[in-house]
Amino acid sequence: MTRTDSPSPSPWARIRIKLHKWRTPDALRHMRTAHPDFALLRRDNGGWRILWRGKTVGRTLPLTALARPSQEHCFIVGTGPSINALNFQRLRGHDCIGVNGSILKSVEASVRFRSIVILDRQFFIDRFPLIRETLLSGAECLFSFRGLSAICERAPELLAHARVFLLDEINGRYGVAKPSPQAFDELATTDPELRLHPSRRPSEGRVGYSLNPDKGVFTGQTIVYSALQVATRLGYRRVFLLGLDLGGTGSGIRFYESGTHAAPMRLDRDYEPYILPAFETAATVCKSIGVEVYNLSPDSRLPACIVPKLTLEQALDSVLDAPPS
Repeated sequence: MTRTDSPSPSPWARIRIKLHKWRTPDALRHMRTAHPDFALLRRDNGGWRILWRGKTVGRTLPLTALARPSQEHCFIVGTGPSINALNFQRLRGHDCIGVNGSILKSVEASVRFRSIVILDRQFFIDRFPLIRETLLSGAECLFSFRGLSAICERAPELLAHARVFLLDEINGRYGVAKPSPQAFDELATTDPELRLHPSRRPSEGRVGYSLNPDKGVFTGQTIVYSALQVATRLGYRRVFLLGLDLGGTGSGIRFYESGTHAAPMRLDRDYEPYILPAFETAATVCKSIGVEVYNLSPDSRLPACIVPKLTLEQALDSVLDAPPS
């Protein structure tokens, strides 16, 4: 799987983008990477109209319209290289939530994903063929506004019939001014649906857990973490994490990448300050709401004392008494 070069903007387009960034106030600096011709307009049902150059090219559905679970458990499919060692076809008939490029496993093994979560704008730019595959798959597409903007720049017609949902980062919501790290922490401590790590402050909204993704999700600097917050909000009582290697397999690349075609990863930089404390928070929160979370990556860097480890066989055996409804 090779990376896709983004189209080079014209000199005038580059000037417009620079002017857009310059005119966007600091409180909305998280929106500077959205294209100046992109906009979202709130709909009465809680979704958004997606505008590109003044025309409606698609609509997002509200998160309340996500399909209800068909089972009490689900699998979140990450992109670590341990995925390649699994018999992926064994996931047929189980609710699966994919992230980023895991759509490739869905296609390869004919295992339909109910939802796919992608937030990183750079992924939309560099891996656009995977974005196209995702939009055409029929899965629920939970995308960031930056991602929707990137789609509009490349192929806005793909948004016309896809099931798209806006999923904001907790401290980078579309059209909402970004509070200071201290102000955000003060706000979050008074909101029972937002749980912060007890000591990682000021967090800039990155170390915590959201029980209500309508308010945004904490990224934990790994997309599986955002998907986990969606899964618990949907009501799953047991969540199995696949491909959450975090470099523990000795390879920091994704299962579908190799050599010079691999996109850079920041696992070593982000693990201690963000990823580890994020999953510490998730473990505490999930236990408090009666949700079991298991890591199915045997060599994951994440300790089993935080998220217990199982094999895929053990996970499947544990749900035999809870067949799909």
